Amino acid sequence: MADEQDGYELEPIDDKPEGSSTGEGELEKESLLSGFEEDADFSDDPEVERAISGDDGKKNKDEGHDGGDEKDKAEVYIKPGWDGLKVLLIVGGVALLIAVVASGVNASDHWLAKSGLTLYNVLLHTGTGVAALGIAAFFDQKRLGQLDVAAGRMFVAVSAFAMVFRLRFLGGTGLDSTAFAFIEYPIYLLIGAGLYAAILFGLFRFDRHRFAIVAGVHFVLWILVYIGMMLNQSIGSA
Repeated sequence: MADEQDGYELEPIDDKPEGSSTGEGELEKESLLSGFEEDADFSDDPEVERAISGDDGKKNKDEGHDGGDEKDKAEVYIKPGWDGLKVLLIVGGVALLIAVVASGVNASDHWLAKSGLTLYNVLLHTGTGVAALGIAAFFDQKRLGQLDVAAGRMFVAVSAFAMVFRLRFLGGTGLDSTAFAFIEYPIYLLIGAGLYAAILFGLFRFDRHRFAIVAGVHFVLWILVYIGMMLNQSIGSA
């Protein structure tokens, strides 16, 4: 038995753990920066900055959304105001009624037809006024905005112009057509145009540049419609 026990040799105990700095089984440790360039700049990290500031990206998104809303508001040509559509229709309707009645009262003949013509012209040139607003907004690269408000304001302006022009408040109903054309007509035209301009400035809050564009385009459209009516009348009477 003693001879058998002498035949076993034990491996000497190694106190150094495998993979230690001096052992043969040492693991090769890879540097954390081995995947980056040597001159890489780590001072600007959006994730770190966002974590430090406590901004999770929602704030920037909301700010961008609000900025877009402000931009949309700035691009609207017709800005809302105190004047609702109902108020505009009432004021414009009263002015239109006065103009229609005055046309019939001051007419020497065909009073009903002349009253109807006044009504037709006011509605027609309310439409040409809205078209003038649309053209001006297009060239100004802005959206028109609320169409009903634009039409209501232009309806008030055109009705006021027609009211002044048809009232004949200077008492010249007995004048012949020549005297009216050279004496009263320019006066009514100037007063009506002044009231039209005052309403455009007051309701639309235009500056002089925008007012000049809208009024100029509206006048051109009015001239074109008038020429068309005169051509149609001359063709019908030929």
